[in-house]
Amino acid sequence: QAHNLRYMLAFSLLSGKEISLFSQDPFESYELAFIELLTRVTVGSKAILSKGNRKLDFRPGSIESSDEEVSFDCGKQRAVSYFLEPLFLILPFAKRRMVVRLEGITNDSVDLDIDSIKDALLPFLAQALKGAANFDLKVVRRSFRPSAGGLIFLTVDPTPKTLPKIVVNSKPIKRVRGIAVASKVSTSFLNRMISSAREVLNEYIPDVWIYSEIVKHNPDNFYGISLSSDTFLTSGCCFDPMADKESGLAPEQLGATAALRLVDDALFGSGIVSTSFQSLVFSLMALTEGQSVIVIGRVSDHAVTTLRLIKDFFGVSFLFADVEAKQYAEDEEQENQISSVVKAGCHGIALRNRFRETS
Repeated sequence: QAHNLRYMLAFSLLSGKEISLFSQDPFESYELAFIELLTRVTVGSKAILSKGNRKLDFRPGSIESSDEEVSFDCGKQRAVSYFLEPLFLILPFAKRRMVVRLEGITNDSVDLDIDSIKDALLPFLAQALKGAANFDLKVVRRSFRPSAGGLIFLTVDPTPKTLPKIVVNSKPIKRVRGIAVASKVSTSFLNRMISSAREVLNEYIPDVWIYSEIVKHNPDNFYGISLSSDTFLTSGCCFDPMADKESGLAPEQLGATAALRLVDDALFGSGIVSTSFQSLVFSLMALTEGQSVIVIGRVSDHAVTTLRLIKDFFGVSFLFADVEAKQYAEDEEQENQISSVVKAGCHGIALRNRFRETS
């Protein structure tokens, strides 16, 4: 079945296995766009749609591009982060450095905003992969719904051999950073979002700094805030009139909601690595060399589905072991608030970059 389409196609490329996917409903246009993007960053991949766009036969090619820069329009349905996430998994095994130019929505209420990727995911990858593969993300122009005229550049230097094992233990949060973004609204919205977020966060941590940015010359009405901790947690909340026509959250509500989501992920998890990144982290662990271990909290439904796909494609099983919450709590009250902390570990398949292998 065509659940978790992006990861199934990514795993097909990495494993070299051909797949056939079936969907009860025709594939969405953004899913077809993602398939097209994969054919642009690979050579020899074949995607055949049939039965009224309900069946997809995918034959993986090699991860390389004949162009120095791959340009792609992500469309107006899903944000660029929807297309970015699988690239962090695929491009470390490319033949050479790849530059991907993506146009589309950078901030919305459906997908992760671009700031969560830039300020939380990339620092995590830099620490976890120890420079074995390098990622650089440049936000040239922000955009929202419905115009979707944003522009970002992703540059990836692939690993020369294999990715190292990932070992990440929990640690206390020492600082929180963020950015409040607004377009076609009063500049006071920025201060109102920032003040309400700080009011919540300062009850837990004093070092909170949130920047602001007014997006000029943009036709779309938007305001939102993105927060990230030095332990790679991230959260955000925004008013996206095209997706949230009836919500209309006030800036104060929006800032507080984003802050509470960050606190929730900190108190009811391990305090490190956002729940939003679990699928990607588990996938990378399965591909590394050696025994990878990471401390996590709640496992999302999306991550559970990804774990099953990892088992099917690579034969890698994860072991989960309970950890005493008091190891990750600063006091008894916080210990009682932490619902479940587990260590997730696996022995990776040590996937090699066959293009860049040296003797």
